[in-house]
Amino acid sequence: LSSLDPGVIEDVRQKVVSNRDGETSAGRGFHGLSIGHRRGSGQITEQEFTLRITSQHLFHRVYEELESRQQIQVFAESDPLDLERSKKGFVVEISRPFSPSPLSEMLRSMFETISLLEDLGIAQDRFDQNTRQVIEQMAMIFRHDQEHRELPLVARGNDSGASVVFVARTQFLQIELDNFEGDMTVFGRVEKLIPRHETLDLFDLMNILPRGVRRVGGEANFRDAMMQVFTSWPTQLGGPLDPASIKLPGPVVLVSALAVYR
Repeated sequence: LSSLDPGVIEDVRQKVVSNRDGETSAGRGFHGLSIGHRRGSGQITEQEFTLRITSQHLFHRVYEELESRQQIQVFAESDPLDLERSKKGFVVEISRPFSPSPLSEMLRSMFETISLLEDLGIAQDRFDQNTRQVIEQMAMIFRHDQEHRELPLVARGNDSGASVVFVARTQFLQIELDNFEGDMTVFGRVEKLIPRHETLDLFDLMNILPRGVRRVGGEANFRDAMMQVFTSWPTQLGGPLDPASIKLPGPVVLVSALAVYR
């Protein structure tokens, strides 16, 4: 985008000058362009207004530029996706039925359960000591992340095509989270290719490790502790999680999404 619009700003002020003979001119602070005023013999009126450059506008500019150069690889829902046609760095537009990963659904269940139990104040009365400890740990770890979470969306492949994965950040969603699944099109750049006989770890895609844990190099221990929580999460609260569901077998195309739409 920077090569198309160096220094794009949020608002553009535009002034339109006209006279009664119908002559018009405009000057605007955009890319340093300034168009001179043409004055006629009639009375001159001036109107000044602000144009807002939206993310949708910027996306369409990028899309149209790439499309004009034939640099977008389009994969319809019926078009099998193979790794040979989706090299790393390629720009792709892939239509598939997507759904949240099982790990995402587990974490969401935890968030909702923790909030509900804290609001109702029943965690101490309804569950045994181990369950209460789990709930307290989850509340302490995830409370600050409820509005800023990363959500992996998965379209599982079959024998004739690879799976597709992209990660959305919940604070950027423009629709309700419950509606963010089903038939969708993801537009972005191929970030990674996972060949057959290898796996993509969905846990690693989600930025759920507290900074303090990463800073002291405790990722492995924290991950083990988290997996114990996932696999022992009570059935009445939406658990447990099958450890195998966190590993997505290849071939997999991981896309760094610029936009997702229907």
